[in-house]
Amino acid sequence: MDDWRTRMRTELAAKEVKITVFSEGLGYSRDYVGRMMKLGSNPGITDVLRVCEAAGISFVYVFTGKRDDPAYDGVISEMSKLSQEELTALKDHLRENPLTPVAGSKTGKR
Repeated sequence: MDDWRTRMRTELAAKEVKITVFSEGLGYSRDYVGRMMKLGSNPGITDVLRVCEAAGISFVYVFTGKRDDPAYDGVISEMSKLSQEELTALKDHLRENPLTPVAGSKTGKR
């Protein structure tokens, strides 16, 4: 089973991304992106998200292996910008007001 590093590496290779140039273009050291994909590395989630967005790679796919609707990536991206207090408030709100199915929606969720 592939882990997120393998999926990211494969996606970058498919896009013919030159890792050292790409890494420097994002403001990292030339070997940062390459090192973050090595087993045992522990990059920050915001760094992984930044790499995915810059390369046009699905963040959801990299972490789950599932190819989903691009809307999910947008939600993940926006949630990564929230403070801990905002995330807690969102979680509390969703707990008190759970999402309900919308008639005619493709997934049955809104």
